[in-house]
Amino acid sequence: MPRGNDAKEKKRPGPPRRRTFYTGIGFAISSKLHTQIKEIAFTKRLRIEDIYTEAATLLLERRTKRQIIYLAAPQPGFATRINVKMHDDIRSKARNAAIEDGYRLNDFFETAARAYLEGHDSLADIKDR
Repeated sequence: MPRGNDAKEKKRPGPPRRRTFYTGIGFAISSKLHTQIKEIAFTKRLRIEDIYTEAATLLLERRTKRQIIYLAAPQPGFATRINVKMHDDIRSKARNAAIEDGYRLNDFFETAARAYLEGHDSLADIKDR
């Protein structure tokens, strides 16, 4: 914005404005599955974000080979809301896969978590609780 005859720009008060880029993805998943994933993360000394990223990657790979039968995520009152940081291309691929298949993002991650736990033989522990 020019100011008077000297044409200097007027500075706005406060810190400079920054555009925030969010790399997180939010979804709801059943509490039992999330608890089991937290236990696996603790025993393997991994972050929860890494496990959900691996689960989404595995489901995306399976989706290219065959059709996926999605599991319905619980209703919001009965689910745990999670926000994890994930690499941008995996996040967008997961979102696009859910949209293409006609399901919610919550259903995609519910199915991914279940498939991940089946691969680690942890579902027996969930059923016993």
